[in-house]
Amino acid sequence: MQLQHVPTIDLAPYFEGTPEGKAQVAKEVDRACKDIGFLVITNHGIPSELVDRVYSLSRKFFNQPMIEKRKVDRPSPDMVRGYSAIAEESLSYSMEEAAPGDLKESFSIGPTDVPDDEYHRGAAAGPHFAPNVWPETIEGFKEATQTISMP
Repeated sequence: MQLQHVPTIDLAPYFEGTPEGKAQVAKEVDRACKDIGFLVITNHGIPSELVDRVYSLSRKFFNQPMIEKRKVDRPSPDMVRGYSAIAEESLSYSMEEAAPGDLKESFSIGPTDVPDDEYHRGAAAGPHFAPNVWPETIEGFKEATQTISMP
């Protein structure tokens, strides 16, 4: 049966390290992504102080005038790094369907410690390991967002 609500997924079994725990979490994430497209996670190991700091800095970023946010636009439409304004992206594009743009704005980042090798930087990697784009107007934004990592 397809999910009718956004599930809350506990990551603790994954971090316990057993194959069964990892498989359980993977199954729950897979189902959430396929059935509803959203999920809430608990026991992720990120300190609440850091979550609060990133949230506050993100609000500062999105409360800026459009001209400031546009300074860190995505370098190209296929690159998921930097700022995207309302209606500039659409989930349906990933399923090769045309539809109106999504009613959201976003700021996307990826890994910061990408090796400089053929796998990560070669043509076959496409835009998936592109360098991040950082706003210069929000002090501490880059450092705080780079600090968040899974334990």
